[in-house]
Amino acid sequence: MFVLVPFGLGNSYVPDPRGVADTLRRVQPQAFVSTPRLYHKIHDAAQRRVMATSGGAGRFEWALRMGVQVQAARMAGKRPSPSLLAQHALADRMVFRHVRDAGGGPKRLLSCGGAPLNPRVSELFYAAGLPIYHGYGQIETTAMTTCNTPADHTFDTVGRPVPGCQ
Repeated sequence: MFVLVPFGLGNSYVPDPRGVADTLRRVQPQAFVSTPRLYHKIHDAAQRRVMATSGGAGRFEWALRMGVQVQAARMAGKRPSPSLLAQHALADRMVFRHVRDAGGGPKRLLSCGGAPLNPRVSELFYAAGLPIYHGYGQIETTAMTTCNTPADHTFDTVGRPVPGCQ
Protein backbone atom coordinates (compact mmCIF):
# COMPACT_ATOMS: atom_id res chain seq x y z
CA MET A 1 0.00 0.00 0.00
CA PHE A 2 1.35 3.45 -0.90
CA VAL A 3 0.86 6.28 1.57
CA LEU A 4 1.22 9.95 0.67
CA VAL A 5 3.48 11.90 2.99
CA PRO A 6 4.01 15.71 2.95
CA PHE A 7 6.89 15.66 0.47
CA GLY A 8 6.71 12.45 -1.48
CA LEU A 9 5.39 8.97 -1.19
CA GLY A 10 5.67 6.49 1.63
CA ASN A 11 4.93 2.78 1.73
CA SER A 12 3.22 0.77 4.40
CA TYR A 13 3.76 -2.96 4.26
CA VAL A 14 1.33 -5.26 5.98
CA PRO A 15 2.82 -8.75 6.33
CA ASP A 16 -0.45 -10.36 7.42
CA PRO A 17 -3.49 -9.71 5.18
CA ARG A 18 -5.73 -9.86 8.26
CA GLY A 19 -4.05 -6.64 9.46
CA VAL A 20 -4.88 -4.50 6.42
CA ALA A 21 -8.10 -3.04 7.85
CA ASP A 22 -6.38 -2.01 11.10
CA THR A 23 -3.44 -0.55 9.18
CA LEU A 24 -5.75 1.51 6.95
CA ARG A 25 -7.49 2.99 9.99
CA ARG A 26 -4.17 3.65 11.77
CA VAL A 27 -2.16 5.06 8.82
CA GLN A 28 -5.11 6.81 7.10
CA PRO A 29 -3.49 6.94 3.66
CA GLN A 30 -4.58 9.70 1.31
CA ALA A 31 -4.08 7.40 -1.67
CA PHE A 32 -3.62 3.74 -2.36
CA VAL A 33 -3.39 1.27 -5.18
CA SER A 34 -4.74 -2.21 -4.65
CA THR A 35 -6.22 -5.28 -6.21
CA PRO A 36 -10.02 -5.68 -6.11
CA ARG A 37 -9.86 -7.87 -3.00
CA LEU A 38 -9.24 -4.92 -0.67
CA TYR A 39 -12.07 -2.86 -2.19
CA HIS A 40 -14.44 -5.83 -1.87
CA LYS A 41 -13.48 -6.17 1.81
CA ILE A 42 -14.14 -2.47 2.47
CA HIS A 43 -17.47 -2.68 0.60
CA ASP A 44 -18.51 -5.74 2.62
CA ALA A 45 -17.50 -4.18 5.96
CA ALA A 46 -19.49 -1.02 5.22
CA GLN A 47 -22.48 -3.02 4.01
CA ARG A 48 -22.44 -5.19 7.16
CA ARG A 49 -22.50 -2.07 9.37
CA VAL A 50 -25.46 -0.62 7.47
CA MET A 51 -27.33 -3.94 7.34
CA ALA A 52 -27.09 -4.22 11.13
CA THR A 53 -29.41 -1.22 11.46
CA SER A 54 -33.16 -1.20 10.89
CA GLY A 55 -34.03 -0.81 7.23
CA GLY A 56 -30.44 -1.68 6.33
CA ALA A 57 -30.93 -3.16 2.85
CA GLY A 58 -33.34 -0.47 1.70
CA ARG A 59 -31.23 2.25 3.27
CA PHE A 60 -28.10 0.96 1.51
CA GLU A 61 -29.78 0.90 -1.92
CA TRP A 62 -31.36 4.33 -1.43
CA ALA A 63 -28.03 5.86 -0.40
CA LEU A 64 -26.32 4.31 -3.40
CA ARG A 65 -28.88 5.90 -5.77
CA MET A 66 -28.51 9.32 -4.09
CA GLY A 67 -24.73 9.17 -4.25
CA VAL A 68 -24.62 8.17 -7.90
CA GLN A 69 -27.04 10.98 -8.84
CA VAL A 70 -24.98 13.61 -7.00
CA GLN A 71 -21.65 12.42 -8.38
CA ALA A 72 -23.03 12.14 -11.94
CA ALA A 73 -24.32 15.72 -11.74
CA ARG A 74 -20.96 16.95 -10.46
CA MET A 75 -19.05 15.05 -13.16
CA ALA A 76 -21.31 16.70 -15.76
CA GLY A 77 -20.43 20.12 -14.33
CA LYS A 78 -23.92 20.66 -12.90
CA ARG A 79 -24.92 21.60 -9.37
CA PRO A 80 -27.23 19.03 -7.76
CA SER A 81 -30.55 20.37 -6.51
CA PRO A 82 -30.81 21.43 -2.84
CA SER A 83 -33.22 18.54 -2.22
CA LEU A 84 -30.78 16.02 -3.69
CA LEU A 85 -27.90 17.52 -1.69
CA ALA A 86 -29.92 17.23 1.53
CA GLN A 87 -30.72 13.59 0.79
CA HIS A 88 -27.07 12.96 -0.06
CA ALA A 89 -25.97 14.45 3.27
CA LEU A 90 -28.31 12.01 5.03
CA ALA A 91 -27.02 9.12 2.90
CA ASP A 92 -23.50 10.16 3.82
CA ARG A 93 -24.24 9.98 7.54
CA MET A 94 -26.05 6.64 7.21
CA VAL A 95 -23.85 4.81 4.67
CA PHE A 96 -20.93 6.58 3.02
CA ARG A 97 -19.10 7.43 6.24
CA HIS A 98 -18.86 3.68 6.87
CA VAL A 99 -17.11 3.25 3.51
CA ARG A 100 -14.61 6.02 4.33
CA ASP A 101 -14.07 4.71 7.87
CA ALA A 102 -13.43 1.14 6.66
CA GLY A 103 -10.89 2.51 4.16
CA GLY A 104 -9.06 4.70 6.66
CA GLY A 105 -10.72 8.06 5.99
CA PRO A 106 -11.01 10.36 2.96
CA LYS A 107 -8.78 9.74 -0.05
CA ARG A 108 -7.25 11.79 -2.86
CA LEU A 109 -6.73 8.80 -5.14
CA LEU A 110 -7.83 5.19 -5.30
CA SER A 111 -6.63 2.92 -8.07
CA CYS A 112 -7.32 -0.71 -8.84
CA GLY A 113 -5.71 -3.28 -11.08
CA GLY A 114 -4.71 -6.90 -11.31
CA ALA A 115 -8.22 -8.26 -11.87
CA PRO A 116 -11.69 -6.96 -12.72
CA LEU A 117 -13.42 -5.02 -9.94
CA ASN A 118 -17.11 -5.72 -9.44
CA PRO A 119 -18.91 -2.66 -10.89
CA ARG A 120 -21.23 -2.64 -7.85
CA VAL A 121 -18.25 -2.16 -5.54
CA SER A 122 -16.86 0.58 -7.77
CA GLU A 123 -20.29 2.25 -7.83
CA LEU A 124 -20.46 2.39 -4.02
CA PHE A 125 -17.06 4.07 -3.75
CA TYR A 126 -18.06 6.51 -6.52
CA ALA A 127 -21.32 7.31 -4.71
CA ALA A 128 -19.31 7.99 -1.54
CA GLY A 129 -17.15 10.49 -3.44
CA LEU A 130 -14.22 8.07 -3.70
CA PRO A 131 -13.94 7.09 -7.36
CA ILE A 132 -11.65 4.15 -8.05
CA TYR A 133 -9.60 4.58 -11.19
CA HIS A 134 -9.18 1.23 -12.88
CA GLY A 135 -5.99 0.48 -14.73
CA TYR A 136 -4.32 -2.27 -16.66
CA GLY A 137 -0.68 -3.24 -16.98
CA GLN A 138 1.91 -5.66 -15.72
CA ILE A 139 1.76 -5.58 -11.95
CA GLU A 140 5.19 -7.15 -11.69
CA THR A 141 6.79 -4.13 -13.36
CA THR A 142 4.26 -1.47 -12.29
CA ALA A 143 3.92 -0.61 -15.95
CA MET A 144 0.42 0.80 -16.30
CA THR A 145 -0.69 0.93 -19.92
CA THR A 146 -4.30 2.07 -19.50
CA CYS A 147 -6.21 3.96 -16.81
CA ASN A 148 -9.50 5.73 -16.20
CA THR A 149 -9.33 9.45 -15.41
CA PRO A 150 -11.65 11.88 -13.60
CA ALA A 151 -12.75 13.26 -16.99
CA ASP A 152 -13.36 9.79 -18.49
CA HIS A 153 -14.48 7.56 -15.62
CA THR A 154 -16.48 4.36 -16.06
CA PHE A 155 -17.18 1.39 -13.81
CA ASP A 156 -16.65 -1.36 -16.35
CA THR A 157 -13.47 -0.52 -18.30
CA VAL A 158 -9.80 -0.03 -17.56
CA GLY A 159 -9.74 3.29 -19.41
CA ARG A 160 -7.76 4.55 -22.35
CA PRO A 161 -4.05 4.08 -23.03
CA VAL A 162 -1.82 6.39 -21.00
CA PRO A 163 0.37 8.80 -23.00
CA GLY A 164 3.14 6.93 -24.77
CA CYS A 165 1.23 3.62 -24.99
CA GLN A 166 -0.68 2.17 -27.90
